[in-house]
Amino acid sequence: MRILQYSLAFVFLVFGVVQFNDPDPEWWVSWYFGLSLLCVLDALGRMSRWMWMLPVVLGTVWLISIWPEAWEGLGLGEGLQMKNDNIERARESGGLLISILASYAFFRWRRVPKVIEPTQRSGVASK
Repeated sequence: MRILQYSLAFVFLVFGVVQFNDPDPEWWVSWYFGLSLLCVLDALGRMSRWMWMLPVVLGTVWLISIWPEAWEGLGLGEGLQMKNDNIERARESGGLLISILASYAFFRWRRVPKVIEPTQRSGVASK
């Protein structure tokens, strides 16, 4: 699991760096760098699994707000040029969807520590 977390931390870091030439880089760079940080903190065991719900909820609200008015695809067949705002929004929505799904997967797959009853620790059952 840690290998996946560190791998996605690197991927989100690269996504953030690529966003520096975006028309609104402060939002996207913050988003992807924040996800990268969460991946590292989770791999190190320094955060609650419930922290993954923050990007799930915020990302979903953001995804709904930027969804393109008309879906015209991602425009990848024509190169990386933006023909219109709908293609830009479609690409941004795709990145958000990837990050939301990854965050939800980490939330669901993270191990929850099993609670051990005091009687099980000592090996003696209480009377």
